[in-house]
Amino acid sequence: MVELLYGAKNFTRIADKEIRAGRAVAFIYTGWRRPFIFRILSMYAEHDRLSRGKYVPRSLSLGLAWRVLLAPSLFGLITQARLSGMSVIVRDTGESLEVRLEPSSLATQMNDKATSDFKH
Repeated sequence: MVELLYGAKNFTRIADKEIRAGRAVAFIYTGWRRPFIFRILSMYAEHDRLSRGKYVPRSLSLGLAWRVLLAPSLFGLITQARLSGMSVIVRDTGESLEVRLEPSSLATQMNDKATSDFKH
């Protein structure tokens, strides 16, 4: 697995190459970005859960759309990974936020500290 600090030089190119090869990638967020990205990923999980049903509130869709515009590289990579059959796993340690994109078979083997549905 490749671990990349968000904003590092060429992190999107490296992550793109790893995702296309089907290998796991982890992004590390620290500082002011950590709570911001966590809130966006929580909204993304809620939107994903509701979109499987009938109705997604317009306010949730519009709020998520505006926030995704503030982190386009992350959500571009998440979309690419999900289309490739990978899952998103988020782990908040308090000092940093780790967002993992892993093949689905690896995600089911994760320990109970990590969660794929972004529970608090």
